[in-house]
Amino acid sequence: MYNILLVDDESAAKMAFCDLLDWDTTPYTIVGTARNGREALDFVQKNKVDILVTDLKMPHMNGLQLIHQLTSENFPGVILVMSNYSDFDLVREALLSGAQDYMLKINMDSASLLAQLERATQKLPRARAAFDGQNAFHEGYPTAQYRDAFFRAYLLAESEPTLPVSAEEQLLSTP
Repeated sequence: MYNILLVDDESAAKMAFCDLLDWDTTPYTIVGTARNGREALDFVQKNKVDILVTDLKMPHMNGLQLIHQLTSENFPGVILVMSNYSDFDLVREALLSGAQDYMLKINMDSASLLAQLERATQKLPRARAAFDGQNAFHEGYPTAQYRDAFFRAYLLAESEPTLPVSAEEQLLSTP
C-alpha cells in the first residue's frame, strides 16, 4: 500500500478527490488530510507518507512553501500538485521546487488520477534515492545540486544530469 496525504484548504476539493476512485481496489490509501502546509508538515513528521498531493494557494503556508520545506528536509516521497490555477509560472515554480507533476482540478477524473498515482509510484524509488540525504551522493555533489540539474534536464530537455562516477555507483546500489 502507498500512503497518500491530501493537502487542500477546500473541503469540497478534498471530498471530490476522495470520491474519484474506489480506493479499496487500488494499492493507494489516503492516510490523512491537511488544510495547509503547516498541518501537512506536522503530519509528515509523524506519519509515513509516500505521495503528497497539495494545492498551491492555501492560508498560513501555501503549497509552494510546503514543497520548498519538504525538499529542504529531504522528504522521501513524491509530491504532486493539484490546483485550480493553470498559471505557467506557478506550475514551473512547483516543478522546479520538487513537485513531480501538476494536475488541474477541473480536468481530473478517475482515469487521469489513477494514471498520475501510477506515475508517482514508479518515481517513488527514484525520489527516495535522490532525497536520501548526502549518503547517496559524493560529498562534493549535494542533493539540491543534483535535484536542480535533474529538473533542468526534465523541463528544458537538456541532457541527463551527470554525477561523479562514485556517486552514480552509490546511488544505483542504494536499495
